[in-house]
Amino acid sequence: MRHKLVTLGLLAVLLLAVASPSFAGHTSAAAPAAPVATSAQTHAAFLDQTRFLLHAGAAFYAFHRFVWARYKSGGFSASNPHRTSNIVKAAFALWFTYHELKVAYNIANKSHSKTLHLLVAPLNKLGGAVNTVYTKLKGGQYSDTDIQSLSDNVSSFGKLSGSNGVAIKDRTVPVPGAG
Repeated sequence: MRHKLVTLGLLAVLLLAVASPSFAGHTSAAAPAAPVATSAQTHAAFLDQTRFLLHAGAAFYAFHRFVWARYKSGGFSASNPHRTSNIVKAAFALWFTYHELKVAYNIANKSHSKTLHLLVAPLNKLGGAVNTVYTKLKGGQYSDTDIQSLSDNVSSFGKLSGSNGVAIKDRTVPVPGAG
């Protein structure tokens, strides 16, 4: 039970972090009189892969933890008493996965990294597949084939990104106090 509370708390903090920029007020500042070359003005291309991996990793985690793992354990079967709640959680996880893939896509698309540019088209395809399954689940249309096909797409994208030097791996990170 404590593990579930910690997981839900971390998910809530993550969602708050994603949603908070949209609630922030708009600010403006006067432009400097003369352009000054500083390191803050240069594009931080060296962080693009890190940012990409953070968002893609969050998407992979949400898919593997709340969709694929529940599917494999029989959480979506008709005999499971929690089937409906598992499918609703899966739909929410797919919405989050799609959002994170869109963010990763934008980072890769705007990056100066050739490696990330190679992943733009496959990432766009994966995002479309996630959105299709999400829309079906949201509409109450569940299919084992859709979940298995989506898992195959996620795995093939993970292999493709790994072969291009951007390995996305599931890692268990110990959370202090989660016992």
